[in-house]
Parts: sequence; C-alpha cells; structure tokens
Amino acid sequence: MDCLQYTCRPGGLALTKQALSLCRFAPGAHVVDIGCGSGATLDFMNSMCGFKAVGVELEADFCDGVRILKGDGAELPFANGSMDGVLMECSFSGMERPDAVLTECRRVLKPEGRLIISDMIARGEEMELIGLLGRLEGLESIEARMERTGWMVEYREDYSRALQELWGQMLLEGGEDVLGIPRELLKRAKSGYYLWICKLAEVT
Repeated sequence: MDCLQYTCRPGGLALTKQALSLCRFAPGAHVVDIGCGSGATLDFMNSMCGFKAVGVELEADFCDGVRILKGDGAELPFANGSMDGVLMECSFSGMERPDAVLTECRRVLKPEGRLIISDMIARGEEMELIGLLGRLEGLESIEARMERTGWMVEYREDYSRALQELWGQMLLEGGEDVLGIPRELLKRAKSGYYLWICKLAEVT
C-alpha cells in the first residue's frame, strides 16, 4: 500500500523516514509519538528502525495500555529525560495547550534528544479550524512558540507540495466536502506543511 495513503498525511512514512534519518537515532532509541492514531508510525519505527517506540493518544479506541497509552501531550506519562526522541506528525496543530505540550516534551527529552514536528501552517491568514486541520499558525508564530518554550530549530523543510498532492487525491475520492472546511477559509489560510527538527536550547 502506498505510504501516503496508508498514513493519510502529507508525505506519509517517507517523510517520517527522512526526519528520523536526520536525527540519527541509534537502534534501541526510546521515541514517543504523541497523537499517534492507530500507530502506523510506531510500527514503522519498531519494525524497520529497531527503536523502542511508544504512542500517546487521546482516542481511547486506539489505546491498549502497552503499545499506545491513553494520555494528553501536555501531561506525558514518562520520567524526566527518558526519551531520545519526541515525534508529533499532523497532531500538534490539534492540541489545545501547545505551549504546555512543548514544555512537557522538553521535560521528557534527554539533553541530546530531538523533537520532530510535521504539521500544517498558514501562509496567509492565521485561524482556528475544525475537523482535520485544527490550529493554523504562520511559520513565524510557530517558531516563536518553539523559542519561548525552550527549543531551537535545527532543521526545517517545506513539504507544502505533499499537502497539495494529498488534498488533491482526497478531493478526487471524496468530493469537495471531504475536508469539512469551506473553500473560502482554505483560500484565506493558504495552507502549507512543514517539517521541523528541534533540539533543546542552551540555558544562558
């Protein structure tokens, strides 16, 4: 099955693989996927990368208490400095307390660890949406949020073309209502998609 369709997010597992390779996590690395859904990325990290990955998800139907834990990204059930990596794919924009989530990610990450975020941005008007999209912030707003919660952007890449390809396929298969958002709002937001890799900022 095509990885883009399998994960139903821009770039699919190919983007995940790219991000993980840039972080250079060692086999056996402890990685948490926040907002992991049914766990496609978890399966990839554990089976193909040799990591010890676990998911955190609000939707109880996905949680088994072992592979996927029920929880909130703002209150992670892990010890301080216990994670080599934290991953949020297409989930950060839907979190109600983004600053608290970033602060909590900082708490659980090892000093040399990395935070991976791939998500939507607004290249036009910033707005709060419902359904698949959630909070759309501009690139400067998102990176200012990262900075004030103690993160330094180490790498960024624009994957907006992958978003356009995904939405085009969804519209072909499901019609104009598949996104659940009025087209006029989408035009005003001028949605894009970015990958960030962040490290802990040095305390001065």
